[in-house]
Formats: sequence, structure tokens, C-alpha cells
Amino acid sequence: ANALGNMGAVYREQGDLEKAIDLFLASDSIQIRIDDKRGRILSLSWIGDIYFHKGNYRKALHYAEKANDIAQKIGALNSLFEVQEYLYNIHKALGNDKQALLIQEQQLKLQDSLFAMDGKQASMRFEIELAYGLKEQADSIQNQNEKNVIKVKHELELDQEENKRLALYGGLFLLLVF
Repeated sequence: ANALGNMGAVYREQGDLEKAIDLFLASDSIQIRIDDKRGRILSLSWIGDIYFHKGNYRKALHYAEKANDIAQKIGALNSLFEVQEYLYNIHKALGNDKQALLIQEQQLKLQDSLFAMDGKQASMRFEIELAYGLKEQADSIQNQNEKNVIKVKHELELDQEENKRLALYGGLFLLLVF
């Protein structure tokens, strides 16, 4: 299905719109069988876009509305935003200004939702990075503290050995003197 869709996109770019539509329809047929709803949104959107550019606004509307319905059902917000852009342009071309305005208002609300979601995701990402940074910093401090404890213990052991040595030398000196 993806290969057919990619081939359809190539034919569309080359200007062979009929071949592109055939390939997108074949891709859609497979996507129906394998229940690939996101793939269907893309195929149906491409078909609608081709019909729009050919000036067949009724067929463009038919495919864009199908894509819109699927995007709404599965909650594919980014896809829904793009499909609504197609629907807005189609309704404007058909002279359905009220419907175009309604879609544009829905699209603006959706854009706000997407922006808010992006903001929340960025905030969550920042909090995770901050927590990770603090954990890493705490680990680093703990490691440094452990190294300092080992160093102090080692210095104490050396001091104790030095004190023992001095005491031994002092005792030997006293024995030799008396």
C-alpha cells in the first residue's frame, strides 16, 4: 500500500494525474483490507488534492470528507488539521463561504489544541531532562563524597601509621637513653 502511494506521489509530481489517482485508489483498497486508517487518510487526501487541482471540486470534497471522517474517528489531530485545510480550500472554491468559515474556525481550535499539546510535551520533556540532570548531579556529588571519604580514611590510616612509627622510635630512643 505504501509503495503504491509513493508511486502515486511520483506520478502526481510528473503531472500524470490519472495514473496517480489509480495508484492512490489501489493503495486505499489495500489499506481498507489491512485496516490502515492513517494510510487511508493520506491516500484519500492525495486523491482529493488531485481532483481539486483538476477543478473537480465535488469529487475533491467527497474524498476530503472521507479523510476528515477517518481522522476524526481515530483522533489523528495533525492529519485532521491538514485535511481541514483541504476542506476549507474546496468549500471556498465551491462558493460555500459559510461552510469554509466554519471549517476554518474548527481548524483554528484544532491548531490551538495542537499548540497546547506541543507546549505540554515540551514542558514534560523539560521536566524529565531537569529531573535527569538533577539525578545525574546528585550521583556525581555522591560519587565525589565517596571519593572524599576514601581519601580521608586513607589519610587517617597514614597518620595512624606515622604516629605508631613515631611512638616506636620514641620508645626505642627512651630505651637507648635509659
